[in-house]
Amino acid sequence: MAVLEKIRSRAVILVIAIGLGLFAFIFGDVGNWFSSLYRDSEMDAFIVNGNKVKIQDYEQAVSQTMEQYKQMNRNLSEAETQQVRNMVYQTMVSKQILSEEADKIGLTVTPAETFDLVQGDNLSPMILQSGLFTNPETGLFDRAALLNFLKQIKTKGATPQEQALIDQYKAIWVQLEDDIRSNKLGEKYTSLISGAVVANKLELAYYTKANSVAADLAYVQQSVAQAPDADVQVTDADIKAYYDSHKELFASQNGGADLDVIYATITPSASDVESAKSDIAEAEKALKAGENPANVLEDYSDVKYVDYYLPIGEFNNPIFPADFAAFLESAPVGEVSQVYDLGQSVSVAKLLDKKVSPEMLRVSHIMLAPAQAGQPTVDSLLTVLKADPSQFATLAANYSIDTNTKTNGGEITWLNEATAAQYLGADFSDAIYKATVGVPFAFKSQYGEHIVLVNEAKDNVAKYKVAFAQRNIVASNETQTALYNDISSFIAQNMDKDIDSLALNKGYQVLPNVKVSADQPMLTQGIENSRSLVKWAMSAKPGEVSDITECGDKWVFVRLNSSFTDKVIPLAMVKDQVTDIVRDEKKVEAMYAQLTGAKYSNLEAFAEQLHSQVDTLSTVKFNTTRLAGIGYEPAINAAAAYAPVESLQPLKGVRSVYLVKALNRTEDPTTDADAKGLLDAERKGIVRSQALTYIIQKSDIKDRRYKFQ
Repeated sequence: MAVLEKIRSRAVILVIAIGLGLFAFIFGDVGNWFSSLYRDSEMDAFIVNGNKVKIQDYEQAVSQTMEQYKQMNRNLSEAETQQVRNMVYQTMVSKQILSEEADKIGLTVTPAETFDLVQGDNLSPMILQSGLFTNPETGLFDRAALLNFLKQIKTKGATPQEQALIDQYKAIWVQLEDDIRSNKLGEKYTSLISGAVVANKLELAYYTKANSVAADLAYVQQSVAQAPDADVQVTDADIKAYYDSHKELFASQNGGADLDVIYATITPSASDVESAKSDIAEAEKALKAGENPANVLEDYSDVKYVDYYLPIGEFNNPIFPADFAAFLESAPVGEVSQVYDLGQSVSVAKLLDKKVSPEMLRVSHIMLAPAQAGQPTVDSLLTVLKADPSQFATLAANYSIDTNTKTNGGEITWLNEATAAQYLGADFSDAIYKATVGVPFAFKSQYGEHIVLVNEAKDNVAKYKVAFAQRNIVASNETQTALYNDISSFIAQNMDKDIDSLALNKGYQVLPNVKVSADQPMLTQGIENSRSLVKWAMSAKPGEVSDITECGDKWVFVRLNSSFTDKVIPLAMVKDQVTDIVRDEKKVEAMYAQLTGAKYSNLEAFAEQLHSQVDTLSTVKFNTTRLAGIGYEPAINAAAAYAPVESLQPLKGVRSVYLVKALNRTEDPTTDADAKGLLDAERKGIVRSQALTYIIQKSDIKDRRYKFQ
């Protein structure tokens, strides 16, 4: 009993202890759950109407698109890469929203429609214009090439290396097919929407009457640029009123920032210049002493030694000193040139040899796969070719594994000694220039065995073998580090001060109030490789200063003034822009008031006051879209249709005022049928081009890519 009483007395403590344990267990898991949920949300690249796209999926789509550029041998700059990323993002957003809108009305692209677009009788322009399925001889689309491609990507039993290539092409095809399907869905959607847009009877009557005449006009223009800014006053209330009523003009999909950009250009020091000159002086001595030119250039030159002959035309090139070609033509073999100081580089050269040989050779080859049972060998093919050289193209098509040349009879192209060396190495260049035209021969390269044929040779020219040593005068690591340390010290001492003006006094360059969007590839033109600073700005706080970043030939840092992630750019960031717009509107109002109050008797009087002239426009109709010398100005279109002939009409334009006189007006009848056709086509065209864009603008899109790239 005593034991039971003891247990009972401590039961409350036991219950509390168990409860706390359960609490810790349960809410520990809840905490982990919330943490996991948070981490998961942090991996969202963007969200479209609540549908989350993970960064992994976005990056995979980017990688597939980048792979297509690689297939076209395109090396993209940082700015171009960012443009590709933005293009992929916009495509994914458009596809998502289009899919949602199509689902609402049950609109689809059937498998049969897709097949017709990718393999059938109505091939998509995206297939025809892709450049993937062309005849190499005509450069035009080739259906056989398309069908062969589709057959190849279904190949079974491929080697691992071949399968990797097949998988790449499969991914490209899947992406292309998906793009074609989405494009067709977009066409069907916009066609359906635009079909509901027609001109009503009142519009037709008005349009028919207005466009049944054409007028010749004389006019005098006064633009806002001719009126001093001091003529009008723009208040903060004016600016806010315009901004509030025109927020659609300041829409932003991705957010942005306002930055002060501060940089110093990295330039060579006096020590760097002296170092370059010293190296070339050493190269000059070594070349004169007869040392191995390849070793000399390895030690003292930024330009590597090339062991082949070049015609004189190659040396009449801006990369060489202006009189260098003349030196080669007149110098004896073994002569060393003067030292050339070109400001950005220092160079010296030695003429090693000269000869006369064909300027270029037209070369073909057959590249054979590693020997396999049942496959022809180099010797067997050479035997066939020696008996009948005309079989070369056929054998290349049947047996060459060089897909770039086999469809063209194995022809590489015209090669000089330099391009031949770049193609298959210096030994290849040497071999073809020693070969006899029309006689095939065997050649072994790092890629395998070849049968090579020199088809044709151009005329003989003088050629030169040269050891050209050049040191570029660039900032050394020490110079760059010294400048970096100088900027770093400057930032540390002036973080809380007026850093812009102090930077100018220090000799740095300052770009105040630079506006960037979150997806912008660089800060601004002229500051390359600066995407990382744009990304930094989107997560920094106002007043913070970034790390110093190397951007091309500049050390750059930025200070964040403000940033936003909303869909409308804040007024503070566009105040200058809005001020200019409001000022121009007020100028137009003031100029129009002056014009109407002056009551000019003729155009010449107004032109004389402006120190301007009278201009004319011919055959202007109400629907003329662009006016010669003016552009878009609907007030003048209205005057062409309605202003009394020979009377002066003051007009208020977009950024100008006009005094206009209709000189004459001629009948140019427009029927209701014509008007309906024109209006319907115009309306449908607008809907087709803008419907999806409008829906995207109205969608709930959160772009968070700036966190990752």
